[in-house]
Amino acid sequence: MTCTNNGVTPSIVGGIANAGFAYPGLYDQRCATDAYDAFLAFRNPITGQLVTTIPDAASNPMIAPSLRGGASTDPNNGSLWNFGLYATRRFGNINGTGQQGSYVSNYDLQFATTDAHNNPIGVQFADCLNVATCGAYLPVQIAANQGLISSTTATAGVNNAVLRGQMAKLVMLSLMDEKAIQAYLQSTGGCTTNFADVASDCNGGVSGGTVPAGPSGTSNWRYIESMWRKHITTGCFANDVLRNFCPLDPLTRGQMAVFLIRAKMNNVYPTVLNGCPQGGACVGVAGGDGFGLSVPSAPVFTDVPSTHPYFLYIQKLYELRITNGVNPVPGVPAYGDTQNLTLGQLLTFVVRAFFY
Repeated sequence: MTCTNNGVTPSIVGGIANAGFAYPGLYDQRCATDAYDAFLAFRNPITGQLVTTIPDAASNPMIAPSLRGGASTDPNNGSLWNFGLYATRRFGNINGTGQQGSYVSNYDLQFATTDAHNNPIGVQFADCLNVATCGAYLPVQIAANQGLISSTTATAGVNNAVLRGQMAKLVMLSLMDEKAIQAYLQSTGGCTTNFADVASDCNGGVSGGTVPAGPSGTSNWRYIESMWRKHITTGCFANDVLRNFCPLDPLTRGQMAVFLIRAKMNNVYPTVLNGCPQGGACVGVAGGDGFGLSVPSAPVFTDVPSTHPYFLYIQKLYELRITNGVNPVPGVPAYGDTQNLTLGQLLTFVVRAFFY
């Protein structure tokens, strides 16, 4: 690229007249220094090395610039933000004060579809081929690469409604791989089940025996049972004597907020089955999450007041930038807690919560 600063194009770069190269910077930050800075003219554009002498003042040494910056992953789309400050001293027979400024750039998270020989690579789903036609494209690609969804099917099913049992699988596989889930279940009760409507998928549903290395049935038992034992779920009904999970019920946005926040923050703010913080008393805390003991911020969403049963979770979901709501209009943001989720939407939330 040709870089112009202050209306002046660098005339000599690395000893090459009118090369038009810009200051490369720590993260390839183009045009990050003033075009008059001698440093710009004496970095080799091929090797990146600094030339130690100056053509018009060979006895004067090069003084390299200082850079201070950092990088951060965007919580919404996984892109990389680079930012920082720079300063350069003038040197040689060039008079004047030093130059300083700031820089910022953004690099999108991308997945190549072909290799150097134009052969198709990566995961290709007919219903989610690219960002332009599938809003959940990046989360779907990450989920497939991480083994959350199958990478061998023709379609991802991004528009399919998600059931509570399917959600359990996605959440638990975001926390642990199959081997870790097997070891955890085996060490905390084996093939027993704590929900009346979820049969164990080992030994034909009979309690006891060794937990299989991977799913041996279609009940999602291993994931649902892990969520119970980790205190991420207590079931689907209040005061339920039989204790049901309702694995075939559609998953709502409100329910998702509870599951995701409990799973993401359980190591920091543990929950217990009776809905009270571990080691503390119940003080109007929903679901037993310790973060609810602190004073929450003012409600973000117009349809989720502080009296809402999922208020703490939905607020935290927003604070962590896992959600922006369904109607991000200034002054009237809404969350849509009763809306059912599609697989594409859930993968977006799961990937934001655990992989960005």
